[in-house]
Formats: sequence, C-alpha cells, structure tokens
Amino acid sequence: LVGFDGYLRVSELADVRASDIHEVDDVVRGYTKVLVNLREKTKTGRNQSFLMRRGPVAGLLLSWKEYVVAQTGDPTAKLFPGTSEQFSRLWKRSLEVLGVPSTAIGGYTPASLRAGGATWHYSAGMPIGEIMWVLRHETEKTARHYVQAAGAAMASAKLSSAAVARMD
Repeated sequence: LVGFDGYLRVSELADVRASDIHEVDDVVRGYTKVLVNLREKTKTGRNQSFLMRRGPVAGLLLSWKEYVVAQTGDPTAKLFPGTSEQFSRLWKRSLEVLGVPSTAIGGYTPASLRAGGATWHYSAGMPIGEIMWVLRHETEKTARHYVQAAGAAMASAKLSSAAVARMD
C-alpha cells in the first residue's frame, strides 16, 4: 500500500526508515496524512518526499512505524527490512503463491505498484499535475504517458479465475 499510494520505486520503499515518517494533521479535512522523506537520491534529485493522503493507509503506516520502533528500540530502523533485490524476490514468490503472473510481459512487477497507484488515482479524479508531483516527474507529458501506459498494461493483464479465488 505504501508503494501504491506513494508511487515509490522499489529502492525507495526498501530504504524508508521510521525517522522518515512524519504525521501531518489536516484540520480542514479532519483526517491524518503522513509525510515521508526519501533518503536516497531519486531520479529527480535529493530532498524528495511524498504525502500519504488516504487516511487508512496513513494510519496503517503510522501503526507500522510504532511497531517497528517498539520491536527494535531504534527510531531510525528500516520499516521494511532487506534490500530492493530481496523485496523483488519476495514479490515474485508472493505472486506465484497467489497464482498471479509476475513476469515483465503481461504480469505484475514491483514497478506495478508505482504505476498502478498513479493510474488508480488518475481514474479516481486526481489532477494530472498532482500525480506528476507525487511521481516526481519533471514534465506533465511524462506523467500522462506513464498513466496511459500503466492503464494499458493493467487492462491487458488477465488473472485466471483460480488466482482471483485465492485472493478472496
């Protein structure tokens, strides 16, 4: 959910630490949002962040942060232990267990979280300029292409009825 809502690259997700998570109260709307600072240099530079806007996902992320800190005693502990390579292997294995295609052609890759989140938010009415900001793309043209290509890939990916049943 964090990768989906924050449009994170796998390397960014693997590097998030408890100390990168900051709660932001939205008094006007009456719900909590979470600001996440990204540690590594991203494709668009340093000092990048994203705002987790959906209340339930923000709450889940805050709860996970509290759990990790309580378990480790370290306020700078990684939220998701391991490397991006380990995450990719876990992703592939998880999809295999569910019977979901995980190949780069016609299946879901870890990058599907980023693209899927952007496409879902666009279809839910989020303005392309806001999606561009969260994706950390420099041009609207790139963001529009990204959302269009992801939408086409999602439409072409077919799940078997057995895979859908395993997810229920």
